[in-house]
Amino acid sequence: MEAVQGIRKVFSILVEKVVSHNINFTIDELKICRLSGFTLAHELARGGKIFDDFEILKITGRSGWTVAHEMAMFGFQSNELRVLQLTTETGTTVAHTMSRNGTVFKNERVLKMQTKEGVTVADVFNTKPTN
Repeated sequence: MEAVQGIRKVFSILVEKVVSHNINFTIDELKICRLSGFTLAHELARGGKIFDDFEILKITGRSGWTVAHEMAMFGFQSNELRVLQLTTETGTTVAHTMSRNGTVFKNERVLKMQTKEGVTVADVFNTKPTN
């Protein structure tokens, strides 16, 4: 267990250094996946790197979580519909994740986005669409 914690610490330090020096990677490099299911892009996003290229934002790990979802967990904001519509296997959109982290949407189309269980973005903050 101690060895695993050591590896995690080393990896965390590497991610921090990469993010702070704004090192760029190819799409293929960003798609490299760890045993946990997270890609390099996910790990960099978790470390604070902001991506704006849609091809990177839609990279999906084994769990179905996109890089945009990961960034939304840490305050990423977007009004771009194609980004907000990125969906996990359970139907959770980036808009749902952003709402859970404090973003309030007013766009009716966004508010009506649903998970597979029928939870809308409006339901996240109990903000009902007008129609």
